[in-house]
Amino acid sequence: MVQTERLVQTFCRMVSFDSPSYGEREICDFLTEHLTALGLRVQEDDAAQRIHGTAGNLYAYLPATQGMEQLPPLLFSGHMDTVEPSKGKKAIVHADGTITSDGSTVLGADDCAALAAQLDLSFGDNRGSNPRHLFPRPSAETRLAAGTPICPPPLLRRFNSRQAPSPGKAGGSRKPKKGHNTDKSLKGHRKIFPLYPFS
Repeated sequence: MVQTERLVQTFCRMVSFDSPSYGEREICDFLTEHLTALGLRVQEDDAAQRIHGTAGNLYAYLPATQGMEQLPPLLFSGHMDTVEPSKGKKAIVHADGTITSDGSTVLGADDCAALAAQLDLSFGDNRGSNPRHLFPRPSAETRLAAGTPICPPPLLRRFNSRQAPSPGKAGGSRKPKKGHNTDKSLKGHRKIFPLYPFS
């Protein structure tokens, strides 16, 4: 069960970090520390070096509850940067429960709200039984993340094989376009993500 107070506190803490594109180190360290403490296996790739930023893509993995390995995996993605102005952000919690910035910066709900929710879902009282995979990534607001290694091939194949419905066609599926979401386009990423849960 989601604990509202804990979720709001986590969100406000994440909002307080300066998190411009290419400068997500604080929030990246926060996520790494807390996800590791919750028992997830966490690894950061070398995307920071590739894009000349301060943080890379994170990959966090939580195995299924023992005996529940047959359950489908859940994949959560999000990004650690916010639009400008992204420095000096402050979350104001109002009496009616609404959360806003102080008006001098953005709030950063995009994407701190998603990351806070994913972190909260990693607590023992919220985990459920499915295996979970989290992919917080940097510099999404600049669209640069599309050119950095985000998803390891074995995991990608596992999710592609489930044939998720494609937009505009109920119950349908389609093959990825050439060069997109293929093992070929992600060749060599095994050395970046050695914590593959799948072979």
